[in-house]
Amino acid sequence: MQWFVFLYIIINLLATVICTTIAILVPQRTAQADWGFRLFALMTALWCAASGLFFLNRSLNDFWIWTGIQLVPYVAIPVLWFYFILQFTGDSTPHPVFLFLVPAATLIIYWNPDWSWLMWSITKKDWWFGISIAQYERGFWFNFMHTPYSYALILLGHCYLLRAMWQSRRKKIQPLFILFLCGLIPLILNILTLSPLYDSLRFFDLTPIGLSISSVCFCWGLSHYQLLQRSPLAYQQIFASLKAAILVVDLHYRVIEFNAAAEVLLGCTQNSIGDSAKKLIEFLQASDWHQLIHEGQTEVLAIDRWFQLEQFPIRRQQKLLGYILNISDITKSRQLQEQVLQGALLYDALTGLPNRTLFADRLEQAIKYCHRDPNAAFAVAFIDLDRFKIINDSLGHAAGDRVLVEVAKRFQSCLRSEDTVARFAGDEFAFLLTNTHNIDIASLCERLQQKIKEPILLGTHNVATSASIGIAFGSARANAEQLVRNADIAMYQAKANGKGTFAVFDQAIGSQTIRTMELEVSLRHALEREEFFLVFQPIVAINSGKIQGFEALLRWQHPEYGLIVPSVFIPIAEEMGIISMLDGWVLQNACQQLRRWQQQYPMLNLTMSVNLSSANFMFSNLVETVIQVLEATQILGRHLKLEITESIVMKDPDGSAKVLEKLKEYGVGILLDDFGTGHSSLSYLHQLPFDGLKIDRSFVQEAQYNPQSLEIIKTIISLAKGLRLKIIAEGVETGFQRQMLQDLGCQLGQGYLWAKPLTKRDGDRFIADNVKAMML
Repeated sequence: MQWFVFLYIIINLLATVICTTIAILVPQRTAQADWGFRLFALMTALWCAASGLFFLNRSLNDFWIWTGIQLVPYVAIPVLWFYFILQFTGDSTPHPVFLFLVPAATLIIYWNPDWSWLMWSITKKDWWFGISIAQYERGFWFNFMHTPYSYALILLGHCYLLRAMWQSRRKKIQPLFILFLCGLIPLILNILTLSPLYDSLRFFDLTPIGLSISSVCFCWGLSHYQLLQRSPLAYQQIFASLKAAILVVDLHYRVIEFNAAAEVLLGCTQNSIGDSAKKLIEFLQASDWHQLIHEGQTEVLAIDRWFQLEQFPIRRQQKLLGYILNISDITKSRQLQEQVLQGALLYDALTGLPNRTLFADRLEQAIKYCHRDPNAAFAVAFIDLDRFKIINDSLGHAAGDRVLVEVAKRFQSCLRSEDTVARFAGDEFAFLLTNTHNIDIASLCERLQQKIKEPILLGTHNVATSASIGIAFGSARANAEQLVRNADIAMYQAKANGKGTFAVFDQAIGSQTIRTMELEVSLRHALEREEFFLVFQPIVAINSGKIQGFEALLRWQHPEYGLIVPSVFIPIAEEMGIISMLDGWVLQNACQQLRRWQQQYPMLNLTMSVNLSSANFMFSNLVETVIQVLEATQILGRHLKLEITESIVMKDPDGSAKVLEKLKEYGVGILLDDFGTGHSSLSYLHQLPFDGLKIDRSFVQEAQYNPQSLEIIKTIISLAKGLRLKIIAEGVETGFQRQMLQDLGCQLGQGYLWAKPLTKRDGDRFIADNVKAMML
């Protein structure tokens, strides 16, 4: 008898290895890994291992442990088998949790000492060949819940297989028969193990060995029929239920098989088998059939409907066996394409808004309505987003498109249903406002501005923009094209007024806007024509008057309008998107001039301050540009001071900190310009790496007459000293102002008291005179 025990253990352990290998490798070798089969194989491996190792127990406690381990696959495998069969046949599957309720209850009852009698109770303890064996009687739960439930699942799975075999065609029955056999082998062995005939050898359970044999049979079926890669019944059901008409033909285009849709569309019957496919598809012309055969697809119009015919080859091991002809009704698709094409002519593809063409048509209708009703009133608004080009160039066109889509939605939310909002091109929009007697244009524009100024999140960037709005009122005598032009001119005037505003067209605005537009044209060529030049205002020590450096200031000598100050042309350059080019030119030329002065006067340790525009600070390669200029001009970073305003910092404090920290790594000084005139926040003064503060000229000039300005200067100086920042006062024009600043502890100043902004030649004379004065 010992040899039989030894053989039983060896067989089970060998089965364990086989089933584990199958569970790991088989799903990886198939196109569609079935988790149900993987778990089924793993549970079989566990059962085989536990059955073999069961005979190594040496105590009653070991007996209960090994029996409990065997119980896990014992209760799980029927559920996994049933679930796998449902998946394979394509039937609807219940939630696994419901199927596992009875097995879970069985395990809980077994492992609970107070309830285990419901499973079985020990009637006799014995030792076989040194192994603890317990004879037991099956309890109520085992006999009337667990066993019937497990057999019911197994038998029900076989019923599904039998039904599938009955419904399948004869050539597709083999895979189903293999699965039926795989389930039948362990079922027979399990019934034998539980029968009274096998009662004396009950502990030599044959079920796991039967499951191992089934797994091997399954692998054989897998290699011959790709069991996990296709579901015969499911594929047959799919073929039958497809809405497209399908014809399977041989190499001579004789019909072999067809689906239900082909019966309806083409009138196929069983007598059609063997007929020519060309004969069945009667609505095809000879040219259509030729195109289908040689190009693989064609589209035809028949019986007032559009059909698409496609041909797909059927191959086995590179050998062509026939074709699948797919005939689809594409009438709705063609109609949709026509609608989309029509929409593309009248609507903007990005935002879905009406385009210029549709807007012009509706504007003409509004003018005609005014002819019929003289009291009717309407208006055209032209809107352009401020600084959009900077967003587009710095964050990319995809980010710019997202901004346009979001802005379009916000526009629509502010208008009435009878109004029209259209996108003309780029960041230009237009409104057609009807019944303007009932609209407060100013309130509408303010509402639009508030909506647009709300931040737009683009990835990690919070982007804020505004809009310049031009309004032109229409009448029955209006010309549509001229109305749009007038609104456009008013929009330019709004930009000139400071952006984020609106303007209503009149003749005065027209003349002023035309001048602005002329400046735009001139500005594009001003660098090429060398119309820009720099002037330099000295920065001196207030107590001694010794020169410390210069601030570079940009000027434009227009050939027609004369000298134009930065406050006029800088906003235009920002809107045109060329401010980065201007800033680069200023930085390059200012550092070149500083290098010449340093070579002439090396003992002075002169510095150069350069202003950065708000539009160029966050959205350009500023750091790279500064590094390139320093290297090209051989200027040390500590001799360059970059001036930024509070508005730049407050737009994006985190982003500003990153840029400033990179600049500080190269020793570049950072000055906060016009401190106290913007939306000041004391928190960023110690968070950002500033080197100094510049007191705005308005406070300096009013301090003598305005106690509040004097107190502001005292506060700024006290704050700067506490943070160990340098202080530079702007606009110092009188001796009283200089003495006041000196008494308050201000270190540096600039203004007409020492010198107005100087040309290069005048700067040479100032330095020379200053050096002589210091030597006296």
